[in-house]
Amino acid sequence: MTDQARFISDAVYHSQWYDASQREKQSLRLTMRRAQRPLSVTASGFAVVSLELCTTIFSTSLSYFTLLRKVYYR
Repeated sequence: MTDQARFISDAVYHSQWYDASQREKQSLRLTMRRAQRPLSVTASGFAVVSLELCTTIFSTSLSYFTLLRKVYYR
C-alpha cells in the first residue's frame, strides 16, 4: 500500500464516521477498501502495470517522440 492510500484510509478511519448516515457509512467503507488495494493499469488485458511503471513508460515514449520530431522537422 502506498503512503497516499494509507493516508486516505487512515483519514477515513479517524474521521467521525459514527455520526454519518447509513449511506455515508457505506460510502466510507468502500473508500477505505478501495484505498487498501494498489492502483494498477491493465495493459491490453494480459499484464498488470503499476502506476509508476505506466508513468515511466509514458514519459520515456514522450521523450523519444519529441526527439524524433526534432530530428525529422529540421
